[in-house]
Amino acid sequence: MGPVKNDLMDDLAWSIYEYLVDESTKYEGSLLVLMPITKIAKQFERNHRTVTRRLSALKNEGLITPIIKKDYVTLYSVADAETSDE
Repeated sequence: MGPVKNDLMDDLAWSIYEYLVDESTKYEGSLLVLMPITKIAKQFERNHRTVTRRLSALKNEGLITPIIKKDYVTLYSVADAETSDE
């Protein structure tokens, strides 16, 4: 009916972001997290496509950056939203 919603930065995306921050490890000033999409999908009881679309939205906002992607596991650098706004 209406236009397709391109902005996927919804509550789910922010919840995934907060989950990645909580699971991350600080390394040389960066927050890093090695996370399979399956684990995120199970955590939020969503399918892989839904999670992948929210991860893409987080990438587009500059909140996560994939560093290494191998099969279904990705190492992300997670931006600290509190300091990136300053």
